[in-house]
Amino acid sequence: MFEKMRYNFWPLIKTRLIFWWWVLKYRGKKNIPPEVVFEAMTKTMESLKENLQMARICATNSDNVDKKEIEEIYDAINRTDDLEKKINRIQKN
Repeated sequence: MFEKMRYNFWPLIKTRLIFWWWVLKYRGKKNIPPEVVFEAMTKTMESLKENLQMARICATNSDNVDKKEIEEIYDAINRTDDLEKKINRIQKN
């Protein structure tokens, strides 16, 4: 049960706590600087990319993983790269 809470509920709770911390720190939702949001998004994307790379390594070294799962991991890595590029483009504008 704790594992379910850890992986399903903790990210939601953590995100909400960070958001409300920013609201308190910057005195309102509208006062949160875009740089802070983009920095958090960049860190999240880097973490996701690292996790997907580790999943790719584990999947290619495992015997009981089929080609479809490996293709899904590569697809997720490509989507992460695309999202990271979009975030950087939006941040520059």
